[in-house]
Amino acid sequence: MSNKRRNYNAEFKAKIALEAIKGELTISELAAKYEIHPTMIHGWQRSLLDGASGVFAKGPKKNQEVGPSKEDLCKENGKLKCDLGGSPSVQALTCVEIAGFVGGLVAKPRFELGTLRL
Repeated sequence: MSNKRRNYNAEFKAKIALEAIKGELTISELAAKYEIHPTMIHGWQRSLLDGASGVFAKGPKKNQEVGPSKEDLCKENGKLKCDLGGSPSVQALTCVEIAGFVGGLVAKPRFELGTLRL
């Protein structure tokens, strides 16, 4: 039994959610038509309705970069690793590594590079 988890792209989800909002077919009928669970359709419909106000919101869009670019972080990462002096006994956490642990972007470390040891 290889029940692989199916991934749906954003266009497909939007299409199904719009059909659900139109109400021409019931959620059960849509689920049977596209062979997906009704709970998924309800979730996509809720997400579409919750995010609809963002279409008209002013300010930066979600897909625009707000912080430093990935290229800038990689350059900074390279500089920080070079500043270690090549000592194999000392490893410092760089901004990018910290961001991986925290789950967000950290602009600059708040510690001296030579003080953290792993």
